[in-house]
Amino acid sequence: MEDDGLRTVQSMLATIGLDTGPPLGSHSPLERGELQGHHKRKWDPARQALFTAAGANNVVEQHMVDIRYLDQDSRSALLEGPLVQIMFSIPGQDAVFSTIENIPKRLLMAMSGTAQEAFQRNPESLRLSLSRADASPKAVRWVCAWLINSCLQEKAFMFNYREDWFSDVSVYQVMNTLQIRGSVAHIRRSFQSQISAGWLSYDQMTSLLSAITPNDPIFRHLAYKYSWLRYNQLIPDPDQFSRYLPIFPAFAQALDQIDKKMSDKRVRQTKETERERVDCRRAYSQARKHLQSQKSSPPHSQHTKLGTSRKDLQAGKQEIPYTSSSDSERILGKHIPKGPGDKQGPGQQQSTTASSHSEQAPGNHLHRGPGKSQSSRVEKSTTGRSGRKVGMDNHVQPDSGVEEKVRSEKQVVDTKHTPGFKILRIVNT
Repeated sequence: MEDDGLRTVQSMLATIGLDTGPPLGSHSPLERGELQGHHKRKWDPARQALFTAAGANNVVEQHMVDIRYLDQDSRSALLEGPLVQIMFSIPGQDAVFSTIENIPKRLLMAMSGTAQEAFQRNPESLRLSLSRADASPKAVRWVCAWLINSCLQEKAFMFNYREDWFSDVSVYQVMNTLQIRGSVAHIRRSFQSQISAGWLSYDQMTSLLSAITPNDPIFRHLAYKYSWLRYNQLIPDPDQFSRYLPIFPAFAQALDQIDKKMSDKRVRQTKETERERVDCRRAYSQARKHLQSQKSSPPHSQHTKLGTSRKDLQAGKQEIPYTSSSDSERILGKHIPKGPGDKQGPGQQQSTTASSHSEQAPGNHLHRGPGKSQSSRVEKSTTGRSGRKVGMDNHVQPDSGVEEKVRSEKQVVDTKHTPGFKILRIVNT
């Protein structure tokens, strides 16, 4: 068997049923029936092979392009020119494992970075050598058939993966080996979705880790997934997993690095959470002390906060004049905007003399007693007339005098406290 001489990771692929059969020999993709469907263009590899063998110029000048974005004529032109062989060798041996014939050189140079580098070093060469450990001949044949098929059809298409884990791993490995990186995004997403879905078998993990490098996005995705599984104790057999990791030292090292990184992150998050809790407790304690201080303060000081300050109220006692009903109408006409049913007369002047029988606005009480001066409170509130009345009742102290009846239903208060303005109470009788 050909696998007897393998001492690399390829031997592990053989144990899980990948392509390790007898040599495939020299075959063209067309001979295996990979090219199917009706094509608008015809391509005769046998005729082109005769052209190549006749000693024509084998040097091809071709830069790398993505055939998916070329029109059909440009894609068909990539099939012209000499044909090359892809040869597979076993690591450590000189024997050739198998070959694939009749691959257009120009097409390989346009799509494969590996072929571009190889043929730039040796422009007249018609052979491309690959390691059997890096590429499966069957998968290479699938990829070459897809490239040729894309040039023959009217529209280029993505590579249709096989929907089989091991076959898709082989195709993904060949794409990376040939450096055809623009057509593997959908295969990569398929692997990442299956890794995120749950636990992989050890055969699946072995085939994948053997086909990718530590710089591959799938490798990092797999490492983060299994680091999370190990941290949350979701690995079915931890002892078996520990015995498996030394087979792939790079993967084991990546898991340890991720574990340390996530552990440090959890420590930082724990400290931040504890600091936030301390801040919340401190804020709660301050709010509670503030609330208790408000409850323990005198009611009078609490009520004054609802309206104007105590200093403003004391100043209001001296500044607020009492006017008669006739003076109120004149003041209303001069200083207050006209309301419904009110008339303003030009030349009206404000009266500063108070009438002995002036009436109070709703919610205000006039206290007259021996040795007491007249007092009044003005309450600012946004709750309307009823709210002002409740606020005034809380400020006024009971008196033995007889409360006068209030017959007015209008109270106009100028709430401007800037210097030069007086608080006006206008009563309409």
